[in-house]
This record gives sequence, structure tokens and C-alpha cells, in this order.
Amino acid sequence: MHKDLIIRVCLYLFFAADCRRDCKKDIGVPRKLIFMFKKNKLSNGITLLTVPVAGTEAVTVLALFPVGSRYETIKQNGISHFIEHLMFKGTDKRPSTLDISRELDKVGAEYNAYTGRDHTGYYVKVSADKTELALDLLSDMLWHSKFDKDEIEREKGVIVEELNMYQDNPTMYVEQLFEELMFKNHALGRDVGGTAKTVRNMSRVDIINYYHQFYSPHNLVLVVAGKINKDVHQLIDRYFSLSD
Repeated sequence: MHKDLIIRVCLYLFFAADCRRDCKKDIGVPRKLIFMFKKNKLSNGITLLTVPVAGTEAVTVLALFPVGSRYETIKQNGISHFIEHLMFKGTDKRPSTLDISRELDKVGAEYNAYTGRDHTGYYVKVSADKTELALDLLSDMLWHSKFDKDEIEREKGVIVEELNMYQDNPTMYVEQLFEELMFKNHALGRDVGGTAKTVRNMSRVDIINYYHQFYSPHNLVLVVAGKINKDVHQLIDRYFSLSD
């Protein structure tokens, strides 16, 4: 899974870097889109990709894990997406959603997360001089989320309403119906968000066990792209030094 995730994230980068002259000639890749990156393996197993981009004062920190709905059982359907939601609900250091959002909003950060069928991503985009904040906060969410029991119960209602919203939108729901027909009786055909039944039946123990199965340093692909400060490696060592 990990190898597949790296390929999906970096395919264009490898393609552009390795085939520079032919790519521009054959498929018209603009010169400004050709950029270099470095791939490193940290001592605790994290795969680090640094992608310096000229002409920007911003930096994006993206954390990717090879976990999504295709790896869930029928009973677990939606649990990957559920965990993504819970990552924003508080940590030991930042106990509430407001504590997390306040730190990001006050520096004008853009931040979000998403769950797919084969990977889940979390990102923070900030001014380059706030790189440390992005790394600190993202690592805190990923390694130290509380998974508070009350928050879990509240979030069940939020996710069920999100599922209802998509089902009430024909242009969105038709995609799910197509996938159900295409991948009948397979995890790829199930909704990434799960069903109202599977979401409401999830327990805190289920969620924590699933989290520990996939969220570990050796499964993490960490991408830092944009204006990269010279001390970024030291900062990553400081905030992402958790061992398996």
C-alpha cells in the first residue's frame, strides 16, 4: 500500500524530472511545471518528499497515509473518513476544535483533509515563516488526537448529515451509484463515508484499533512543498520523531 501511495502522489514529479525534454516535446508540459524534489527516508520510517518551488512565499505541509475505504470491512465502512474528522477535534496540547482552528486562522492558514478509497491526506498551507507552526500542529493532530468519547458521538450526527447531503444531490450521488454497480460486492463500491448504520455503530475502541493499524511513521508520506526553509529537516525531526 505504501509504495502505491508514493507512486500516486509523485507520478507526475517523477515523470517530469526523468523525461524533461521528451515530455515537453510530446505532451506539452510547460517549462514552469518542471521542478525537482528530494525523497528521504527518516530513521523512524517516514518517507519525506521536499519540493522547492520558486516564486512563492508559501509552504504546504501534506501528510498522507495509505488508508481508505477499500481496506475496510463491511462493518468498518466509513471508519477511515470518521478518523479524518476526529483529527480536528482536539489533542492533549490543543484540547478542542477551537484551539486548533484558532492557531491556524490567526496566521491566515489554509487547511483541510480528505479521505479517498486508498489514501487519506491532511494539509496545512501557510506563509513560509510559519512552517514550524504547520509542522507542530499537523504532527500534534496525527500523533496525539484524543478521540474523545463525547466528540465521537457528536460527530456521528455530523457525518450522517454529510451522507444525507450527498444523497440529496443527484450529480454527486450518481457517481456513488455508478461505483456500486461497477464494483458490486466489493469495498471499492461502498461509500467512502460509510452508511448511517455503520457510522452510528462505531465505538471508540473500534476507531482507536483501526487508527493504530494504519497511523504509524512507517506508513506516513510527508510532503513539504513551496518555499522551504533551511531548518525544515531539523523541524521535522523535532515534531515527527515518533517511533513505531
